[in-house]
Amino acid sequence: MPSTMTAATVLMLLPVAIWLYLQTLLESPQMKSELVMDMMPDAFDDQYMECTEEMEEIAPALMEREMKISKILKTTWEKTESKWKKVKRKKNVIATLPSDFKEEHGRAIIAYTDNEFHKEFNEAVRSAGASPMAYNTGFHFKAFHYYLTRALQLLREECEVMYSMPVYRGIRDVIFQSSGAGPIRFGYFASSSLEKDIAEAFGDDSFFTIHTCFGVNIVRFSHYKEEEEVLIPTHEIFSVDAGDRNNSFVLRSTNRTCSHFNCAYLGHEKKAECIHRSGPHTAPSTGTSGQHQHQHSDEDAEHLARDSHSPPQDTKRKTVMHRQHYGSQKAPARLFPLLHSSTCWLCLRPLQVDGEMKRVALAATFLWVLSCSQMPQVRSQKSLQMGMAPDSFDDQYIGCTEEMEASVAPRLLQEERARHPLLDGMWTNLSAVWTEKRKGLHLPAGFRDVHGIAILVYTDSVQPLYRELNTAVREAGVSRDTYLRTFPFKALHYYLSRALQLLREDCGRTYLNQLYRGVRSIRFSPPGAGPVRFGQFTSSSLDAAVSRGYGNATFFILHSCFGAHIEALSSFPFEKEVLIPPSEVFAVSNVTRQGDGNVLVLRSTNRTCSHFNCAYLGGEKSPSCTDHSGSCCWLCGEMRPWRLGGLVVLIHLCPCTERSCRSRPTAEAAVAAPHPSPGSGTRLTSGSPGQAPSLALQTYSTGHKGSWSLQTLFFQMHTVKMDVCRPVFILLLAGILADRPQVLAFPLHRRDLFPIKDVRLDMAPSAFDDQYKGCVAMMEAELGALNRSEFSSNRVYAEAWTEAAAKWKEKQAETPVPPDLKAEHAIAIMAYTMQGPLHRDFNAAVREAGRTRENYLGSFNFKTLHFLLTRGLQALGNAQHPRCRKVYRGVKGVRFLSERRQTVRFGHFTSSSLRNTSALQFGQDTFFCIQTCHGAGIRNFSIFPTEDEVLIPPFETFTVKNFTRAGDRTLIELGSLDKSSSYNCEFVKEKRCKTQRCTFSSAGASSASWSLFLLWGFLVAASTQVALPS
Repeated sequence: MPSTMTAATVLMLLPVAIWLYLQTLLESPQMKSELVMDMMPDAFDDQYMECTEEMEEIAPALMEREMKISKILKTTWEKTESKWKKVKRKKNVIATLPSDFKEEHGRAIIAYTDNEFHKEFNEAVRSAGASPMAYNTGFHFKAFHYYLTRALQLLREECEVMYSMPVYRGIRDVIFQSSGAGPIRFGYFASSSLEKDIAEAFGDDSFFTIHTCFGVNIVRFSHYKEEEEVLIPTHEIFSVDAGDRNNSFVLRSTNRTCSHFNCAYLGHEKKAECIHRSGPHTAPSTGTSGQHQHQHSDEDAEHLARDSHSPPQDTKRKTVMHRQHYGSQKAPARLFPLLHSSTCWLCLRPLQVDGEMKRVALAATFLWVLSCSQMPQVRSQKSLQMGMAPDSFDDQYIGCTEEMEASVAPRLLQEERARHPLLDGMWTNLSAVWTEKRKGLHLPAGFRDVHGIAILVYTDSVQPLYRELNTAVREAGVSRDTYLRTFPFKALHYYLSRALQLLREDCGRTYLNQLYRGVRSIRFSPPGAGPVRFGQFTSSSLDAAVSRGYGNATFFILHSCFGAHIEALSSFPFEKEVLIPPSEVFAVSNVTRQGDGNVLVLRSTNRTCSHFNCAYLGGEKSPSCTDHSGSCCWLCGEMRPWRLGGLVVLIHLCPCTERSCRSRPTAEAAVAAPHPSPGSGTRLTSGSPGQAPSLALQTYSTGHKGSWSLQTLFFQMHTVKMDVCRPVFILLLAGILADRPQVLAFPLHRRDLFPIKDVRLDMAPSAFDDQYKGCVAMMEAELGALNRSEFSSNRVYAEAWTEAAAKWKEKQAETPVPPDLKAEHAIAIMAYTMQGPLHRDFNAAVREAGRTRENYLGSFNFKTLHFLLTRGLQALGNAQHPRCRKVYRGVKGVRFLSERRQTVRFGHFTSSSLRNTSALQFGQDTFFCIQTCHGAGIRNFSIFPTEDEVLIPPFETFTVKNFTRAGDRTLIELGSLDKSSSYNCEFVKEKRCKTQRCTFSSAGASSASWSLFLLWGFLVAASTQVALPS
């Protein structure tokens, strides 16, 4: 046999060899990775709750900076412009977009569907949440992540709609495994398809059938419309069940999200535990039920009126986003979610048949589709009239709380838990949650664990127990016998009612908080005359945007006296919930039409109406209301003393009923007060006792020897259109204390159950307080190299500086600038005032950098900013006339302690305002009235000029002229003394004075050195080649 083959033999065997090779390759097992599905704790999952407005302002400039860093982001984003123009030309698409949906949101979705970009983006998302540092330094898609997240939030539909249509996701070369316990998240933006065969084309090593509540159909924006893509956000939580084949899974949304981050770009830290948020509607009960969202249920809302018929679930699509495949076997499953009639919903369940019957079933289904398509596609809103809900169970347990607490309620709870598995499981699980939650709360006297658990049960259920409770509450009051025989939540009703009573604050404080409640599909109208009750436990929110997300068929604006702020106790604190009891009586003060819905303004009458009292202990139903009025504020309401100079002001504000005011003292004087707003239906007048509700102002003034004199002034209020006393926001001291106008308004706000930290005001000995006396020129000569170093090592500073420099370039021409203020000073001030973490991180560093000189030299990464900010305030102050100003500062979460005549300083750059109303918005736990002679007005250089900000340097010292504790608040009056610094020219001493003696001169910088620094600063700010350190 020859040792070599002929060419002909080789050519003949070559096809066989190739075939054998391919067979071997295809039949050989490929290397596949195995992964366990979990909650992806390292994913970056920010939902930007409550900071979307700030992010909308920040994101454009942030996107520009990040496009300089990421080439793929820049290339992809620029390509989306032409695609977005095509989308905008489709009027039928644009018309269906929400009003808040902006071009950047649409372009973000378009960019995501780019094949190359989404891979790199998702890889970054999966790991950017490992720590705040990982996000801040390594994640170069911050603006894009915001735009994409916000786009999905704006386009998201009701859970009932999305959940009912399964979507599919196929994966190649990764075999996922279920841990068998607990929920999961994708932990990145997960693409899925409405078409099963399309998903299978992407892989079947792992295959998911998904029921999503937060996913969004993005076919209108996609580069690949044929994929019928539904994009699922990072944070949605799913339960996991096994599928019908190996490595297949069924994921069912819990209608909840989990985020460890919120508003991270603005400096908020990562939370160790999930911040849970629920969607506005529960997932359908098929399979594993999702987390409920209790605040604005149509089912609840409809029962507020006397008509108790439940409406069908509204499955109306806001937009029709899917192709209709009438000719395919998949038509029934694809079509039935798009139909709105409950009849169509029932008739179009997917058919599970085989063989010849498939064609018959398809034909029958097609005929049903045609018949259903003739029905109205938009269900009309139901109109209902509000009333006093006479059948609701409205017990307030007046006079029997001790007996209920001691023996009755504990026994009832035990019995009812035994009969109600859901209640029992929730109570057990949430008891552990409450044990952890209560550690950080300040609770009123008498508030027990069972009260807190009752609130958690009401606000946080794996199934909508709150609905079952409220349905029962609305019907259990037909008679006492009905309550005793059929009401399954006697203990829960008592504990929840008692919790609201204990948490309730004085009406004078709660009434001024405007509350909101949105209802979908039901348009309420007021009764012809008379008051109304909700007749159930009614959720409302301090945030109008939160409430509008749950419907606009009826939108309530509420002023409540008996509602309790449960934000700190709720499982959903972001909702800022106020829970109103069934018994509170409201008057309808205004009704307007807004689009297709009604806006109702309800004002508490400071009364409750109960037909029952202590029903379990034998109290029968009363045929008429038992009127329990709130106390007239000045008789037994809480009084708040405010010491202002030599005067203490005690103020009571609340709407009081005529009946409850008959025993008030005779008015010593009738005083003119601000007139109510036009159209409010009230006027101020004098009158005899008992004729009209009143508002009282008591002032105690100190005499020369510390004696007290009492003067009581009544603001009398006579109702013209309704039996409700409107509270007046009294302007204090306007004419009484002309020489002491420290606080012009009595600040009324709700009690914060979160703990307030007590901090002693002192000389801040660890603060870095350099004034750079005599070394300005030498310091400026060092700034070039110093700032380059800090620019590369301090990302927070670099980003803020770059953005501020761009804004100053736009604003510079129209801004008057004092002679000594340089461009760098203005940029430094503007950077300090910007939204973001800079001012917080900078001040925290300033407060500690002065512990030792070594701390400042080695660890303080804001040397340039400190110098420029100090010089900027000095320049502005020198041009300021008069030099001394009266300013205000409000602080939340810290109660400062001090003593009169003590010398103190803030020890950091301290913001204050020329307007007390601006300062009050920032907090009232401590409120400062300050005379500063070294602070400077920075209005013209601030990102927020309307705040009228005056910035006080760390080294200004003050004397405490007055210190007052008013309940849980502190009032401090400070007068400027002087300047005091422990350090001077420390950086220059380190650089220049080790080997030679330095003579510090007060002369300014040489024009040459300063010009070089100016040139360098603008090059850094304006250059398109700058890449921030990663």
